[in-house]
Amino acid sequence: MLAEAVIALLVTVMTLGILQQSLQIVKKVESNTRSEVLRWHISNERIQDLFLHSKVLESNDQQIIFEVSGNKRYSIESYQNNMLRMTGAEVGGICQFW
Repeated sequence: MLAEAVIALLVTVMTLGILQQSLQIVKKVESNTRSEVLRWHISNERIQDLFLHSKVLESNDQQIIFEVSGNKRYSIESYQNNMLRMTGAEVGGICQFW
């Protein structure tokens, strides 16, 4: 009878430990997901504002070349780890990462 009670207590403690670790993992994943979603929305808004008054000159799977008012040409291209890089066509162009 005593052995059964000790085993039941051991199983209960192990189960509670596993549940606590699972809840901590869920908390971390939730906070990481929120920041990624927020970053995606900000990038999406910036790109939409950029293309609002521009003319796309050339595009392919890796790069989009477009022109904004004032005949300024820019290129947005795929960069490592699913990032975007924007560069200007003129000397000393801008470079931004999203």
